[in-house]
Amino acid sequence: MRYRVFPMGAFDRLARFFPDMAVSRPGYIRGVAYSLFFVFLFMTFLMWRFPSGAIVELAGRQLEGMGMSLSADTARLCLPLGVKMSGVTLFQPSPGKNVEIISAENVEAGVPIFSALTLRKGVYARVKTLGGEIRFHSSQKLFNRALTEADISLDAVNPGLVPALAATGLAKFNGSLDADGSFSFEGGDPLKGSGSFKARLPRPGSITLSKTLAGDLGDVAVDAVDVEISFKSGALNLDRLSIKGPQISVSVSGDALLNANPRFTRLNMKAQIKLYGKLEERLQPLLSFFQKGPDGVTSIKITGMAGAPVFH
Repeated sequence: MRYRVFPMGAFDRLARFFPDMAVSRPGYIRGVAYSLFFVFLFMTFLMWRFPSGAIVELAGRQLEGMGMSLSADTARLCLPLGVKMSGVTLFQPSPGKNVEIISAENVEAGVPIFSALTLRKGVYARVKTLGGEIRFHSSQKLFNRALTEADISLDAVNPGLVPALAATGLAKFNGSLDADGSFSFEGGDPLKGSGSFKARLPRPGSITLSKTLAGDLGDVAVDAVDVEISFKSGALNLDRLSIKGPQISVSVSGDALLNANPRFTRLNMKAQIKLYGKLEERLQPLLSFFQKGPDGVTSIKITGMAGAPVFH
């Protein structure tokens, strides 16, 4: 007669070495199930009762070192390890009136629970803002916390809705950009890092010029927008900014010395502008103050601070 030997499980091995344990297999499984159930109830109760104001205050403290703060209409914890906020506004505190940097309909951020399996820790965020969505992910090696690596992507984001750009009143961009970028920095300081960023216009858009500049000209069609940016150790290089359409061709390149306060970022850039048709006729008086080459291209140098640029 032949006998078949089955592998011994973990529970059987415990029973062999501890024969006095009067724990049955169903009882063991039931105990584990009850423990998981009560942990789930505790986490659910914690998320339900956790004060939303504490979440906003904690997030605001993380931004204080960058000279910024935030407010939110609602905030709550969510499974597995995250937070959701709505009606979020990121602003720069000011004695007179807070300066709005950007606002978002919804923000979801958290910690990937499986990141520890790759010996890394990180955070992720999804932000619905500027008519589209921004996704962000950063991570650090568990044994090398000095270096942070991050990725960012933009889907159908309209930069014309950025408050600082809309406040100029001279022109408004109407279009949705897609973009991807990656960067790394040391010691938690983005100014001590390096990376690159590329953006493009997947569908035609337009630029609305103020009546002060162009009268009743209407929207200026834009067929293509390409942006390529790289930065390292606090120096940003605008490798390429190209805007093209039937009546307009703009190319901008140069560099900027970044500052923790964006308004004090020092600019050193050059723009080349070529206009056609009615747009050239309307803007010719303005462009006559700048140097124009024999090919009809107007060159403009942009210097000074980002908060008060100088055009010459």
